[in-house]
Amino acid sequence: NREYIKNTLRHFDMQTTVAEEDSSKGTICFTGKSTYKRSDMEARATEKGYTPVGSVSSSLTILVTADPDSKSSKITKALKLGVKIISEDEFWKL
Repeated sequence: NREYIKNTLRHFDMQTTVAEEDSSKGTICFTGKSTYKRSDMEARATEKGYTPVGSVSSSLTILVTADPDSKSSKITKALKLGVKIISEDEFWKL
């Protein structure tokens, strides 16, 4: 009976992990000096299903910028990688 319970629990844990991964909308990164607290923006992103990260990579889903006209290294890299870039106003509409 113990083996049966262990196997059942192992299967249940695996299903939970898969469900959590499926609910993620991807990763999100913030750049630039914002009028909002970064922690508030990250909390909002998490509520909406995104995982906040600190850097731009090919796996980044969205880069949120305080200044869309900036030539920052994060924006430059995101453009090269084809990452979606949005303004803070667009972010708050998510």
